Amino acid sequence: MKAKLILINWLLSFMSLSVDMERSPLWAVILIVTWFVCLCLLLKDADKKGWMNKILKQLKIDEL
Repeated sequence: MKAKLILINWLLSFMSLSVDMERSPLWAVILIVTWFVCLCLLLKDADKKGWMNKILKQLKIDEL
């Protein structure tokens, strides 16, 4: 369950990078980029702890 929440949140943060950053206020751009960086670090940590193993097996990514 943790892995799915982390993965869904990471995907949402990745999609938020498509916001028009030229027309958005600076604080919003900083918030979006910070959110994405924090989630990338959390995703990396979840992979180290083994939380992502079940999802990797389902998607057959571990064979690469």
